[in-house]
Amino acid sequence: MDWAKRLNAPRRHARRQAGVSEASLDHPVIAALIEKWKPGTQQLVGDLLLPDTDIGTHGRVSFDPDERPTAAWLAAHTTYDTITAEPAGVGRRLPTPDEWEHACAFGARGLFPWGDRMPTGWREDDDALALPDGVHVATASPMLSGLHMAQKSYKWELTADRHEVRGADGGGTECGGEPWFAKWLIQASACRDPEQGDFVAQRPHTRGTLVRPVISLD
Repeated sequence: MDWAKRLNAPRRHARRQAGVSEASLDHPVIAALIEKWKPGTQQLVGDLLLPDTDIGTHGRVSFDPDERPTAAWLAAHTTYDTITAEPAGVGRRLPTPDEWEHACAFGARGLFPWGDRMPTGWREDDDALALPDGVHVATASPMLSGLHMAQKSYKWELTADRHEVRGADGGGTECGGEPWFAKWLIQASACRDPEQGDFVAQRPHTRGTLVRPVISLD
């Protein structure tokens, strides 16, 4: 229970993307990105396809249904050391891999946060998983702890061990032609992928990776 409490910080601060910060619509980087907008696009991500070696500052802009820009963010590379130093400056840290798993499972003994049943289908229209008994579970639903872990199979979360990430594999199984079981195995509370952790650890920079600062209650 203590581990879960450590992870249950105020909701808007519980999780954020490293290297991403809110920006005004008149910021030069954002204004330049808005000029590239094309009708029908609801979000522009200027750093979507850039290599890890890119160290520039780029923009992200969201548009409403009336095609007006409503929010913007700046995105830039940062390092693991910088990511860990920032929360340390305010008395926080990243969760250990075990703390992350405990908060995700919240005491449940099932393979997945929603139980032991493997999904039999996925409904794209409402982003829900279909279980064998017909029950539907939203992929973005919070765990029993009330926390949302990563973002499906794409965004992993960093831990206090730079060689171990949890929650996702960057979309490797999703887009790599893996079998259905492997696609969802990465959502298991205890799933660990050493190769993926080493891959993330060796990257020169991290941008947009999810981090979850925690407060120790020792």
